[in-house]
Amino acid sequence: MEEVSVFDQINDLQQYAAQDRDVLSHQEGRIQQLEAEVHELMETLQVMLNSQKEEKEVFRKKLSDLDGLQSKLRDVVHTAAEATRTVAALEKRMDNVKKDAFSGVATSVIVFSFILILSFFIR
Repeated sequence: MEEVSVFDQINDLQQYAAQDRDVLSHQEGRIQQLEAEVHELMETLQVMLNSQKEEKEVFRKKLSDLDGLQSKLRDVVHTAAEATRTVAALEKRMDNVKKDAFSGVATSVIVFSFILILSFFIR
């Protein structure tokens, strides 16, 4: 076997230590890069959560507005139904008044004609 001198062994150990330092510094840099990326992702996640909360509040407000509009629409439909019933009742009353008026006019014309004929006979 070949003998390796102490200086060669020390030199090999120094090279190995230097390689370890390079590997460690590279790994440390990579860890810092990953930590920065995780920090960015956490900030992005927080922004997304905040925007979702805001959107949720906007949706709740719109939903309450929609409920208010729905109740107003129910009131309008109820009022329209009442108005339709009132109009139908008024139409019936108008028909009755027309019938009564026509019968009153017809009666008046008949009575007037009878009185006119009677007055011709009396003269």
